[in-house]
Amino acid sequence: MRSLVIALIVLVGGVAAAAAYHPPLRSWVTGVLHGPSCRHALTASNCRLCDPASADSPPCARHDVPAALCWRCDRGLIPAYRAAGDWCAEHGLPESHCGICRADAGIPTRTVSHDGHDHAADAGTADRRGGHDHAGHGDTCDHDHADHSTADNRQPAEHPGKTGTAPSAAKPAADACCPATAAGDTCAAGTGTPSAAGGPGIALRSTPRAQRPPSPGCTKAAQVVRLASPDVAQFADLRTVALESREFTRTVHCPAEITYNHNRMARLGSRAPGVLREIDGDLGERVRAGQTLALIDSAELASAKADYLTAAESRSFWQERHDRDRELNAQNLVSWREYTETQTRLNEAGISLSRARQRLRALGLDEPQIAEVLSTGDTSPLLAVVVPFDGMIVERDAVVGEVVDATRRLFTVADTSVMWAMLDAAGTDAGLLAVGQEALFRDDLGITRERSGTIVWVSTALDDRTRTLRARVELPNDDGALKANLFGRAVVQVQSGGGRLVVPRGAVQWDGCCNIVFVRQSAVAFYPRQVRLGLETDGWFEVLDGLNSGDVVVTQGSFLLKTELLKGEIGAGCCPDH
Repeated sequence: MRSLVIALIVLVGGVAAAAAYHPPLRSWVTGVLHGPSCRHALTASNCRLCDPASADSPPCARHDVPAALCWRCDRGLIPAYRAAGDWCAEHGLPESHCGICRADAGIPTRTVSHDGHDHAADAGTADRRGGHDHAGHGDTCDHDHADHSTADNRQPAEHPGKTGTAPSAAKPAADACCPATAAGDTCAAGTGTPSAAGGPGIALRSTPRAQRPPSPGCTKAAQVVRLASPDVAQFADLRTVALESREFTRTVHCPAEITYNHNRMARLGSRAPGVLREIDGDLGERVRAGQTLALIDSAELASAKADYLTAAESRSFWQERHDRDRELNAQNLVSWREYTETQTRLNEAGISLSRARQRLRALGLDEPQIAEVLSTGDTSPLLAVVVPFDGMIVERDAVVGEVVDATRRLFTVADTSVMWAMLDAAGTDAGLLAVGQEALFRDDLGITRERSGTIVWVSTALDDRTRTLRARVELPNDDGALKANLFGRAVVQVQSGGGRLVVPRGAVQWDGCCNIVFVRQSAVAFYPRQVRLGLETDGWFEVLDGLNSGDVVVTQGSFLLKTELLKGEIGAGCCPDH
């Protein structure tokens, strides 16, 4: 008996679980438990979708459909719509409410407007409120559209005295918006989801907003923002400017750090172990090429000099022996064997002398000094630290009497007449730098005047930590005002030319998918224009498409016009839930 009860429980649980995912089975189970079910897989007596009175219920304040039938407020109705086959999977809403599908079939739709009246709506514009198209956004939009007086779908003539947005053409359902676009990314047209690959009007997430092309599905340019009166524009302090072509110079601003010229910089130390006997140089002193900065008492140098003198004497001896044996061999007074042995010893002595000379050169002695050792028989252990070029002592780590070795750095000498400015270019600016471009350096502390130089090197690799591109500018520093490790900004002129149409940066607004500029048509009418922008410099964008010379655009106050244009969309997106 116990096993039978357990089997029955398992059977009932399995049927219930299967019914959750199988509408016909769910309908059968519902009919068995609660009575016959309707085509929506609900109990016929409790189905709001089958009840004629539901269609006459008050409209939902947020979504302009009968409250009893609103699938956005009651997500539990979505399976019921699907069970009846009344669901548009393409646009994510019931087929009976999908203005796009019904428009394709030639069926007019009706919608409830903000004033509570039932208005016939043109096919393709159903369920649009406040200039915000929900035909293609499905059941995921939770916008509160209770008040859209300033961005209404109706013409301003129906609302005298109001400020609003009036579309001049029907808006397609492809004009979708989503949280991704609000953050600065472009949606794939008609999907409401960010595109994974670039295409016409579809920008990658990493593309700067100013460089993104207009979205092909956006029709905000077909709308117009109308003010109630010219006084509204004056009260909002809207300011305009007429566009014209002008000289356009593209500049790149980069952080920069001053360093010594490494081509004129030397780190000096002892070439052999020893003891510091004498120091003749201090920090900040100007030094000249060949000047001795320190003397090292080195036993290795004395040994190398002695070995060189010994090798020189040995070679001299065998050279005389060889000359004698050659004459005797010619007179048959010395055997050929003795003569060849002498010649071999002479060659070995020559090799030893060459090795001893190279050792002295490695210790820093030049040819005149080596010749002096040979002529005077000098075996002094004093090794000199010599300056290779004119410059200044910028570092010193030497004290008389201390023991040093060949790895120890005692002095750093640099020629400060020319300094390097190391630039770090980030983002798209990195690709604009090139050798030969002029650069202007300004230090952050204001301790020196502005200096101009030329880019002499651009790295072929990005920094693996900062992901920036390094470049080097050589700056004149005859007055010595530039200091190593000084931070500043470099302005690089990367492109210049005249006759280019430009627009102020303050006139450009991002609406979620496009860059728009408001063009004044009258004292109360402003049309949004989608623009494609080029380079930017000093608060101006180069205009590639969308505007013409002579257009009067709004600069100050353009953001207020954008809020009027997008008032119905502020607060939520229209992307499907994930």
